[in-house]
Amino acid sequence: MRGSKISAYQIHADLVLNLEGTVCADTMGIDEHQTVNVQGKGPSISIIDRTSVYLRKYIDAMIQVAEKNNIPLQYRRTQGGGTDAANYHEAHGGTPVIGLAVPCRYIHSPVSVVDKRDLDGFVELVKKFVFAYGEGGIN
Repeated sequence: MRGSKISAYQIHADLVLNLEGTVCADTMGIDEHQTVNVQGKGPSISIIDRTSVYLRKYIDAMIQVAEKNNIPLQYRRTQGGGTDAANYHEAHGGTPVIGLAVPCRYIHSPVSVVDKRDLDGFVELVKKFVFAYGEGGIN
């Protein structure tokens, strides 16, 4: 989160998309209610975490874009940890942020494992969302 601390005060954005990998913890022996995300169920959208609160209108817009384009989307189920979004969230009196992630096994290790379907959905959703936002389709 160090690099974003500098850039957050250099960039005056209307909206910041925080794109990342996030823990899934959907391995054997873990009950589903204890997982953050499940691989194979699409990218994960954040609502809140330890450092940021994401605006409902952008969450709703991302969900609408996913539904319109038949892209599976899941909610990040824990609020622990933080992301680079925090620094933008605090910059310039509060820059709007939205968090989207690919569920990863073994995150923060030399090798993370993702489900290609989640990654493909993530890329497609980002493209469709940016296009909708640029066209003024998100108010």
